[in-house]
Amino acid sequence: MIFSKIPDFRMRDMEVATRYIAFQLFGSSYIGNMKQFLDDATLFCTKHWKDMSPVLEETWHRFEMAVDATVQIFGTTL
Repeated sequence: MIFSKIPDFRMRDMEVATRYIAFQLFGSSYIGNMKQFLDDATLFCTKHWKDMSPVLEETWHRFEMAVDATVQIFGTTL
């Protein structure tokens, strides 16, 4: 629902997904610098891909369920 068929040249859609995943997995370490927080989260996941892959897949699944629930509750304006 948040990812349109036309890619967002600013990648705002991917930033929303990245923020969700980062806060789900590392939210307790957020100290107010969003850019650094997202950079650190993605770097950690990249460096530890073998261990993080199943966790990321499950977190992505929860993200999709959250988006679906939001659309069911509020509808869509597409």
